[in-house]
This record gives sequence, C-alpha cells and structure tokens, in this order.
Amino acid sequence: MGGQAVQFVATAEGGAREALGLAAAVFVLLLTFGSVVTMGLPLATALIGLDVALAAVPLLSVFIDVPIFGPSLAIMIGLGVGIDYALFVLTRFRACLHDGASSKDACSTALTTAGRAVLLAGVMVCISMLGLFIMGISFVAWPSAPAWPCC
Repeated sequence: MGGQAVQFVATAEGGAREALGLAAAVFVLLLTFGSVVTMGLPLATALIGLDVALAAVPLLSVFIDVPIFGPSLAIMIGLGVGIDYALFVLTRFRACLHDGASSKDACSTALTTAGRAVLLAGVMVCISMLGLFIMGISFVAWPSAPAWPCC
C-alpha cells in the first residue's frame, strides 16, 4: 500500500483542529447530558467509527487513488455522523426510561424506532457523498476523476 493518503495516515500526529472539535463535542455533550457516562457513549461510538474509517482508507487506496485529504474527510464525517446518530438513539432511550419503561424495553424501543431512522440517515449520507463524487465536486472527487458522463 502506498500513495499520499497512506503516507498521511502513517505519519499523522493528530491535528489541532480535530482535537479542538473533539474538545468542543465533549463540552457540548457534558453540558447537554450532565453526566460523564452519558457523554462518553456517543464519543465512544464515534471514536470506534473513526478507527474503522481510518483503517479503511489504506485498504481503499489499494484499489483507487485516495486524495491527501481523504483521512481528514473520514475524520470529519465520522465524528459528525457518529456523535449525531448515537445521540439520536441515546435520546430516544432516555425518553423511554423517563416514561417508565424498563431498561430492556427502552433499549428495544430506541433501537427499533431511532435505529431505523439512523440506518436510513446513514444510507442517505452515503448516497449524498456518492452524488457529490459523481458530479465531480473537487473536494470529494480526486483530481483525475471525470464527472459523470451525462453531466
């Protein structure tokens, strides 16, 4: 494996922007939920998602040329989507608990209602990113990628 994206991931020390964004997320989540444990769940799921995404970038670079900003884009989307969707399910779970449901019932309800919405929203994010790629938007598509033939 090689290329600019793999070199970026291999030598990246973590940027100040990403650390600042993560610190802001910690502050907002702590302020919103008022609990370190509740704040930790969305962050943990987002960080696991980031690990998977950053591991996928070098694998993807085996098949296609990945631009130098590919890992940064993966971090940006992973943090935003991971925290947002975890909050969606967690908020539904807490609402069910507040309404008097047991933990098991609240978990079941949160995953069947909010879980479907999160799955649909994740698919929509993937489709929208693919649409940007197909249209040849320079931030998403690498420089040598042509726009879709019909455009």
